[in-house]
Amino acid sequence: MGPSRPIYKTTLALIYPHWRAGTLPLTIRTRGLFPQSSAHHSPVVLIDGQSGDKMQGWVVHQEQYVYGLKEWYKRYDLPVGAFVKLERTRDPRVLTIDFEARRLKRLWMKVASVEEGKLAFQMSKVPITCEYDEQLSIGEEDPAASDRVWQRTEAQNDNLFDLMLQVMPELIKLSPQATVHAKAVYSAVNILRRTPPGPIFALLSIEPCFVAMGGGYWTYDATLVGS
Repeated sequence: MGPSRPIYKTTLALIYPHWRAGTLPLTIRTRGLFPQSSAHHSPVVLIDGQSGDKMQGWVVHQEQYVYGLKEWYKRYDLPVGAFVKLERTRDPRVLTIDFEARRLKRLWMKVASVEEGKLAFQMSKVPITCEYDEQLSIGEEDPAASDRVWQRTEAQNDNLFDLMLQVMPELIKLSPQATVHAKAVYSAVNILRRTPPGPIFALLSIEPCFVAMGGGYWTYDATLVGS
């Protein structure tokens, strides 16, 4: 990933795989905040910016993530897409973790479910108490059913293009304009398989069946698959 530059605070949007695992990614934007080590993992203390409580976390250096946030996500009902704020303290092993709280509202969100063994989506009103990325945000009806679909996807070794063909028709049906934002496609694919954004955005750009509508939005034309 290249060298990280010294930083003191940053904000990132929480994506589905890290939300489910209770982790945060070590990226070019975040790993400069955390201590570095040649060991497999090292401890950090994470201070809850809302309550001041201290939590034990672990930096897993080789796999590039920080572990130990599952209960924190649950405590505040943080959704996928929530903006998580990180800030260094004077002790390099202690960081503050926070989010931008707002008054509870029930807002429309894409929610994933499993129908006849396949991933499906609908819009549902969900209680939200924080600032979040609406395009990335995606709820989950039955985590155990989602896990079974994940495991089957891995066993079948479906390619990325096939996964996108599964989710695109489901996502565009949620919009009166029959469009979906690229970030929503990225978020939905990651329910099926952990995939970085680059390959997804590349396929959106080169496959004729994915039609750009401007502003990051895309639609899907099944008649152009394989053309």
